[in-house]
Amino acid sequence: MIGKASVTGKMVLVGKLVLQTPLIIGGGSEEQGESDIVVLKDELGMPYIPGTSMAGCFRHHFFRSDWSHKSEKFQQHIHYFWGTSPIKSASQGSDESKGYQSAIQINDANLSAGQQAKVSLRDGVKIDSETGIAEEKKKFNYECVEPEVSFDFRMECTIRAFSERESYRYIMAWLKTVLTNGEIRLGAMTGKGFGRCRLEDPQFYEFDFNKPYHVLAWLKNDITEWLPVELNSVENPSQNSKTFSIEAYFSIKNSLIIRSYAEEISSPDAVHISRGNQALMPGTSVRGAIRARAERIVKTLNGSEKDFIHPLFGWVPTPPDDKEQDAIRGKIIVEETVINSAYLVREIQQRIRIDRFTGGAMKGGLFDSLPLWKSGTEDQEMVQIKLTIEEYQPWEAGLLLLVLKDLWNGDLAIGGERSIGRGTLQGIKAVISFEGREIILNERSRPLVSAKDAAVLENMLQHLLDEIELRSKGVSA
Repeated sequence: MIGKASVTGKMVLVGKLVLQTPLIIGGGSEEQGESDIVVLKDELGMPYIPGTSMAGCFRHHFFRSDWSHKSEKFQQHIHYFWGTSPIKSASQGSDESKGYQSAIQINDANLSAGQQAKVSLRDGVKIDSETGIAEEKKKFNYECVEPEVSFDFRMECTIRAFSERESYRYIMAWLKTVLTNGEIRLGAMTGKGFGRCRLEDPQFYEFDFNKPYHVLAWLKNDITEWLPVELNSVENPSQNSKTFSIEAYFSIKNSLIIRSYAEEISSPDAVHISRGNQALMPGTSVRGAIRARAERIVKTLNGSEKDFIHPLFGWVPTPPDDKEQDAIRGKIIVEETVINSAYLVREIQQRIRIDRFTGGAMKGGLFDSLPLWKSGTEDQEMVQIKLTIEEYQPWEAGLLLLVLKDLWNGDLAIGGERSIGRGTLQGIKAVISFEGREIILNERSRPLVSAKDAAVLENMLQHLLDEIELRSKGVSA
């Protein structure tokens, strides 16, 4: 006699999980290490992605989507698929509802055969928003796995007698869809562009243990001998219906440097951060700059940092802040992008430090840097900045539009050595997308934007002003 919990089949999804942006999954800190955050590595010293990290991200992403349109039976099997904890009765201490073990098992993703992962050391610093300089004792560094490396992915789903195959197959198809579309991010600093990955060459296998040859095939433990089953992509009823994004392209007015320190002694003291021969625009640097400018804009409009900056960019309480308030996860995602080097050159600039009292050069104050310089006089698309807010509020879009204006006009600089003119940009083109609509700004055309689209953008700015006014009166729109 077969019980309700008897295993009656398996579903398996395999493929290559390819990193699109750097990945940080910390394995703690090492006492003798050089980094504050050390990438998780296996016994051979190679980075890997633990199944626990993937399972948590997949589940979180799934439940952010709206599944209310699905049948009641599907709603129940969601809990069977992902698993639930029992709910205790407050009065009697007994279980009001049973817990269910998750039907899925995700293996640790190790490097694919022939792959060599590069682990880089990056550094960051916290900038005081009022003074614009680094805060004392707030410098940190961290390891990250550089992109364009693949890991072996395997996810297994157990089918039991009470399971509805169609519901499980649909969820597996949804997972395949969002993974192949690169919609899921893993690890830390996802809001700064890290952790985006994509599933390539996905294969889906299904076994029905009511059929003897399926049982034998499964017991051989080699699914490569089994024929994969077609698993159609499904529409993702996700939160992206209310997504606001800005994809903007800029020219560098003069020069740009986001510092990275070379390992060779003969190298300049500071060089622009790169991956191989590709110069980067890190999401960490862009996010920090636009957060500082957004805070400045909000305060100028008499808004509160707590009401407007913390919900959008995130916040972690530090003494002497209120310890009773929980940390807030930011909503905005800033992508890391590659800078177009076709219109740039790298040239060393040597500098000295001047003694302000004597007016002479300070001893030991000679240093040099290797920034990116604009070649030629024509403005070309060199730098791409992409910002995204999911489940956005109109006032949040209005705030980002004001930040975009400052970037566009060169009023907001990115990176280091801003005091000598580095990091200022000139807007070339921007695509503003929200709720299935696009508004394009083009510096090479006049007017910059049509009157109809300008009215829509002005309305977003008005939402920001109205929200600030309401919050100042103790009311939330």
